[in-house]
Amino acid sequence: MPYFYFVINNVFTFLIASRVSDLVIGKNNKKLNLLTFFSLYPIIIALTLLFLSPFSWISPGNVSLFLSILLAVLYFLNRKKNGPGVLLRQGEDFSYKAASLVAIASFGFALFFGLYLIKGTTYGPDGLSYHSTIAAQWLKGGSLTLTSLTPWAYYPCNTEILSLWHMLPFHSDAMVGLLGYFWLFFGLFLFIFLASVQRVSTFGILLWASVYLLTPTIQKYFKAFSPTDMVGALSLLAAFIFAWSPYKWNDRSLAFKCSCLAGLMAGLAVGCRITNASACVVLCVYIIYLARKYSQSWIKNVALFSASAFLLGGFWYVRNLLITGNPFYPAALGPFDGPLDAEYFERTKLITWIIQHPTDMQQWKYIIWEHINWPVSLFLVCAYGYLCGGYHLLTYKKTKDCHWCCLSRALFICGVLLLLLYPLTPFSGTSFDVSAPLNVNIRYMLLPYLIGLVLSLNGGFSKQAHRRYLWMTFLVLALLFRWFRPEKILFTVIVLSILVGLSFLIRRLKISGKREAVLVYIKKIVVPVFFAGLAICYSHQKNATDERLFQRYPVCRELESLPKGAKIVWFGGGKASYESFPFYGRNIQHHIARVGRDGAPMIMPHVSGPGVPNVYFENIINRKLKPSPPVPRVENVVGNLVNAEVDYVVIRKDEDYWPSQKKHIERSIIFKRIYESDDGLIFMNLANRSGDW
Repeated sequence: MPYFYFVINNVFTFLIASRVSDLVIGKNNKKLNLLTFFSLYPIIIALTLLFLSPFSWISPGNVSLFLSILLAVLYFLNRKKNGPGVLLRQGEDFSYKAASLVAIASFGFALFFGLYLIKGTTYGPDGLSYHSTIAAQWLKGGSLTLTSLTPWAYYPCNTEILSLWHMLPFHSDAMVGLLGYFWLFFGLFLFIFLASVQRVSTFGILLWASVYLLTPTIQKYFKAFSPTDMVGALSLLAAFIFAWSPYKWNDRSLAFKCSCLAGLMAGLAVGCRITNASACVVLCVYIIYLARKYSQSWIKNVALFSASAFLLGGFWYVRNLLITGNPFYPAALGPFDGPLDAEYFERTKLITWIIQHPTDMQQWKYIIWEHINWPVSLFLVCAYGYLCGGYHLLTYKKTKDCHWCCLSRALFICGVLLLLLYPLTPFSGTSFDVSAPLNVNIRYMLLPYLIGLVLSLNGGFSKQAHRRYLWMTFLVLALLFRWFRPEKILFTVIVLSILVGLSFLIRRLKISGKREAVLVYIKKIVVPVFFAGLAICYSHQKNATDERLFQRYPVCRELESLPKGAKIVWFGGGKASYESFPFYGRNIQHHIARVGRDGAPMIMPHVSGPGVPNVYFENIINRKLKPSPPVPRVENVVGNLVNAEVDYVVIRKDEDYWPSQKKHIERSIIFKRIYESDDGLIFMNLANRSGDW
């Protein structure tokens, strides 16, 4: 049954995306139709789970039922609009031999993709501490509730919703790795889409795609449990393309529809990270500019854009407002108060470090190098793009390709604004830890970097042959001087070979001349067959993911033998003490509880009552909590754990020593040690019947 749900839910989602793209865009504009088709996949997922959440109906069966009803309604609307549906209209080319070959190729690619390209789900500290924990708690509860397991649960969590989607069918994290690959290919599609609009040669498209795929930041973070930065950057890039598309193809009837699509993609980005809102402001102004330039109702365009963005991005901020009175909780911002005040956030900003040490040459050297080391050769491609964007902004009256340059100017303004605001944004200079040194992380600049690559297209591939050859040579040199490892080259060669193979297959089957045929092959053959083949690879993905977690947490292998539904708490782990997800078990079969040093349950900072606030920096926020929380007494740990009806206690070392709770639990007659290793200890609560071994 899990395999069935995995295939049918994803196929239903893509079929709904196909119906909506046909109804909204139509089938004549093949490129924009495909862009809408792929963009609607994450949008439909997010809206479906947001709709089911208030009723606690988030389960594979309920998702299938909801999507089937929605799909039936869309087919009815399409039938009413266009008459009885057929695979292809009369006179259009469709070969069943070609369809069979495409299906076989898709199935083979799915097996290769699932067995060799994706090697399980990977995790970083953030993924284990809150991204996965939030999604697992939603999975167990059936709704998007605010969990007390992590202090970062107040963050906007659109990316975690997409991760939850891939956990639902199997009640496991094994297939979550698919999420990053979708966004990797979505970004690749955006670049191919823009290059095809400019009529770039196939070789030029492959070079440009290689720059995107070989960027280390993209290769590093797209495999994360929740690739928040990629989702936000690519969603905003797609939103700009949607806003521009009606005027590119001179189809004013699409303006209102594309404003809605742009708003949904922008809302998806703002629901990932609040800092994406600044790009949305530029996008809103861009929509007003286009509407006024082409004599349309800018008020209606902006209203549709804003409503759509709020629909997909406003849930998290409204939830925080209703629960805590502050939409940006736990941050104190403007008139809204929170336990993390402005003084705390100032230290994490890059501008603070610059102001405090303006003449420190070593610091300046570090800052400059970290911001240009994409590596440097790829940074030069991006910088050249901004030079071209600035040139076209200054010479806008002399430009012949007004449609493309209109998009490039908007992207240039957005990119420059983000670069100027970047040093002022929290965590641009260092991390959460109050003792952390200057630590620049360029993944926060992913959108400005992608904008630079897009702008480079405008300056490199012009109609003059010599400029095209010079630009291709520049890209080749940039790739040759890019620092890489052999496996990264292999990955890029594999991806580009697949693209070339698919292009050759389409040309060989002589279907490239029929727009409708191409859409049918992709929407009705490639996608369903691909997910059917991918489902076969689930056990391989699960084994790879399990082994990766067990290597990092050997003690968690023993949790698999505990009775299902056991209530587990843990102590120790050093800096990894907040990495709570592994204690759920590999099938999310256990219940976990976050407790303080004394074993008392942790509560969220906005909740008043007994317990210890679940925050990472107690010394920072304790002075703002009213009343101040009591000082935890470790000697009370056994009694508190018994009162909480805990079944099992896991204790891990803090660096080279055991936490102080260990000696109190060992001396107790209530807890019995059932597992011991260098990685950790497991104790069973003898007073709790549900903890029988």
